[in-house]
Parts: sequence; C-alpha cells; structure tokens
Amino acid sequence: MRTLFVITCFANIAFAFGTLPWMPEKVEYSFYCDGRYGRFILDEDGRYVLRYKSVSLLTHAVLMNITIIGVGAIFWGLSLVPFTPITSYGTPNRNYWLKEENRPKIFRRARSYCESMGFGVMLVFLSIQWDIFSFNQVTSFHYHTVQDYATLIVIAFLIVETIRYVLFLRLPKGKEE
Repeated sequence: MRTLFVITCFANIAFAFGTLPWMPEKVEYSFYCDGRYGRFILDEDGRYVLRYKSVSLLTHAVLMNITIIGVGAIFWGLSLVPFTPITSYGTPNRNYWLKEENRPKIFRRARSYCESMGFGVMLVFLSIQWDIFSFNQVTSFHYHTVQDYATLIVIAFLIVETIRYVLFLRLPKGKEE
C-alpha cells in the first residue's frame, strides 16, 4: 500500500504542474450546476452575495501542492507507528497487542492502515484536481461528476479498511487479554 500512496502523491503533484500549460491565466474554483463560476460571501450588510472566485495559475499550482504535500506528510508521519512510544497507544485489547511478541504484527497493520487512508485521500485530491481542470477547459458548462463518484468510491474503500482494521484488533480465539 505504501507504493500506491507514494505514487498517488507524486501523481497529484505531477497533475498540478503538468496541466498548467492548458489552464487559463485565472483558475476558477467554484462552480454551480447551471455553469456559473462563483461563490457566496458575506458582504458589509451581513448578507450573502455571489462573488466570483478565481486565483492566478501559479497560486493554484502552489496551493494545491502545499495541500497535497502537507496531507501526504501527515499520513506518512502516521505510518511511522513503530517509532512512537508504546504508552501513546490507545488500542482495544491493549495488553494483548502490545506484548513484545505481538507488536510487530500490530505495527505492520497500523502502518498499512495509515498508508491506505493516505492513498484514499490522495485519490480524492486527484479527482478534485481533475474537476478543476475540466471545469476550466470548457466554454459551455457541463457538470461532471468525477469527483462525486470518486469520493463515494474512496469513502466506501475507507469504510471497508476501517472495518478490517477494527476486526483485526479483536482478540484471537482462545487468547486472553
């Protein structure tokens, strides 16, 4: 899973910089189903009004990559489970899993879980970038749902991974805590 996580991190970075030649000078971020660009902001009278939101091309690439690298670093840091103090673990069946003979198994599984979560989040970022890119390519607007479907698939993946991890943390049959 580590390989997929690293590949999707680099794919996000490559996509952000690789699409720059095809992006407009001002990149639009907010889109409505009828094709308008924009967002609602609070004006001086306390009312929400529609304002158009765009950023420069370089700002888009830099902000996207700072986000990707920051989130990737967080998940990479979480995957360094074996290097954290044992007293910081709040795992179910703690006495069993933190015994010397069981630690390698739970450390491997926890690292794999963090990497799979990072992989899922990087897929969501990739779909967000794809939507931003495709929205900025069209003159007549057509709503794409790549991000919606990708996010649903990734959420299902993350739920399955979480269930697998929780089931892993149960005590094996015949073992006492």
